[in-house]
Amino acid sequence: EVCDNVDQNCNGLVDEGLLIAMFQDSDGDSYGDALVSIEACELQDGYVLDSADCNDADSTINPGAIEIADNVIDENCDGQIATMVIENELEVFISPNPASDLVTIGTKELQESKVQIFNMNGQLIMDTFFNDSFVKIDVSTFSNGIYLIKVGNRKYSLVVSH
Repeated sequence: EVCDNVDQNCNGLVDEGLLIAMFQDSDGDSYGDALVSIEACELQDGYVLDSADCNDADSTINPGAIEIADNVIDENCDGQIATMVIENELEVFISPNPASDLVTIGTKELQESKVQIFNMNGQLIMDTFFNDSFVKIDVSTFSNGIYLIKVGNRKYSLVVSH
């Protein structure tokens, strides 16, 4: 049998055992949609061999993506939403998250900490300290989006939505 849509061995089957299952990759992240597949002799444009994409409309969501904690999105398609695990050093809370006007960042223990806020392009938006158990930050002038908050050496995400 040769893969050419002809039954060379006259058994009533065409190209048996030679077709490759491939899956549509609409977002171009190299992971395809298991629900949209074809079989062909050669890999077709817009299709991949991996069918593990859980959101083929968003290239940032796929099995190879890095999970962002506490944003209610399953970036890496493992069926779980990541939550921030705080080790014993410093327990930080961010409230409310998402925020629209004012956000409180604090700790249960009194400890001076540096607080930095970055946008998703990595640009530093704010750099401050808190030496009380909390600091209130006005985010009303921030654009809608996800921001990275760094408290000491720990990183957290904050969603701003007006």
